[in-house]
Amino acid sequence: MFGNGGLDALFQRELSRQKTWDRLAFSLQDDQPAVVAYEIQRLGVLMPNWLSEFVIALAVVTHKSRECGLEMSLIVPERFVALCKKLTSLPVIPYNRKNNLQLLDSAALVREAMIDKLYLLPHSFSSAYFAFKTGVSHCRGIGAEQRNQFLTEKVPEEISTKTEHLSREYSVVLECQHIEPSAWTGVDVEKHPHFGGYAVLCPGAGDDTKRWAGFEELVKIWADQNFVILGDDSEVGIAKKIGQRLPHRVVNLTGQTSLDEAATIIAGASVVIANDSGLMQIASYCGTPVVSIFGGSSPSWRKPLGKNNKVVTSQDAPCRFCFKKECAKKNFECLASILPEDVIGAAMEIKRDAGV
Repeated sequence: MFGNGGLDALFQRELSRQKTWDRLAFSLQDDQPAVVAYEIQRLGVLMPNWLSEFVIALAVVTHKSRECGLEMSLIVPERFVALCKKLTSLPVIPYNRKNNLQLLDSAALVREAMIDKLYLLPHSFSSAYFAFKTGVSHCRGIGAEQRNQFLTEKVPEEISTKTEHLSREYSVVLECQHIEPSAWTGVDVEKHPHFGGYAVLCPGAGDDTKRWAGFEELVKIWADQNFVILGDDSEVGIAKKIGQRLPHRVVNLTGQTSLDEAATIIAGASVVIANDSGLMQIASYCGTPVVSIFGGSSPSWRKPLGKNNKVVTSQDAPCRFCFKKECAKKNFECLASILPEDVIGAAMEIKRDAGV
């Protein structure tokens, strides 16, 4: 990612420089005046690089900003900047790490914001190295052997667990009270003018063990509902098979919208039916009724936000929630056992509950 051994070489140089300063400081410590503590006034949050985690984090950060009353800036991966500005009014600093030069340019933007304390939500070494390059004096994040030297406050790795909702981990790192995901009430997001009342289908997912294959049959059975399909370029092939003979009821926009455009379509939908994915989390963040389908991943870890959602999962597959990228049995039992009728029933129920 950094080319020419860039990150490793930079790390070794910076570590050597840091050790030199540490030795100098130790040799002079008896002659140095006491360090005067100052009040932390400006906070920064380095946001996650994956969409699902990003949206969950955004909900926790929103709560933190209301709770602490301090200035807070979000350091956001460049590809999420437009979406972030659609979902929140908090200041956004673009973050790009495609190469060393862009990483250093992003660090300079953080320095210009005069941030006093930086919270790191990603677990990666590169995120901690980036925090170090910003020069922010207080950095808090999940501790790990390779990045501990860049953190002034280390959060024990044990808090990172897939048995509890991810929002709890983020609350600990951000030093704010954990609010149950069901307490999220959504935000007002601009609605797309052409797709109000449609059911949005999000058939994509990062792993095969998360990808339910019943959307094509669902569209055929639910004959009185109009649909729009959303997803990124990698999901065009999956979406093409869904409703290809029903163009009067199915609009396929897969690979044709930006994330912020997709958010406006989702915000005006009557219901969103999605695999465990980033678009599922955007729907729950907006307060749109969501039916979420879980196979290899667990709703205990990434259930949608708010109360306006229903989780559909296999009731009897012993291998469900395996967290594997590929199915060990090769039959995807945890997903194949979920029937389109069950998903439609959940969607109709949640639409009734929401009054849409």
